[in-house]
Amino acid sequence: MSWIEHHEISERLASDAQLALSQGRRQNAFDLYTRAADAEASALADLDLSKTRTLGISAVSAASLYYKAKKFGKAKEVAFRWLNHAATPVFARNELSSLLQSIREEAPDVSASSPVRNIQPTIGRVDWRYSVRPSPTAEIYLYSG
Repeated sequence: MSWIEHHEISERLASDAQLALSQGRRQNAFDLYTRAADAEASALADLDLSKTRTLGISAVSAASLYYKAKKFGKAKEVAFRWLNHAATPVFARNELSSLLQSIREEAPDVSASSPVRNIQPTIGRVDWRYSVRPSPTAEIYLYSG
């Protein structure tokens, strides 16, 4: 399938999820949001990276849909991946940073399988490096490599 086909599926599922949520069918809505996010993530995989505005919109959409589905780990994975990607435009980086802040507030114990995250210090020889997340309140994350 092409980017547009995946994206249209995502839009339809997200609309169905919103309707389900308004009707009080929360679990059904969360399932639909997850499917919509998966479709948007597939759209991203098929996107020409030179289309930076579309990439930014799709990255924010996929992460936001996982967030709405209460799949905070997946939302963080998508957000970190595209936040640190060279082709991601500034507006999308700002939105992804805001989304990550919302996740930290709503689900502080959730981690993503991103290489950039908090890690507890270990005993022994450790090679410490840092990564700075581009955000208004840039934070430094240490990780061992």
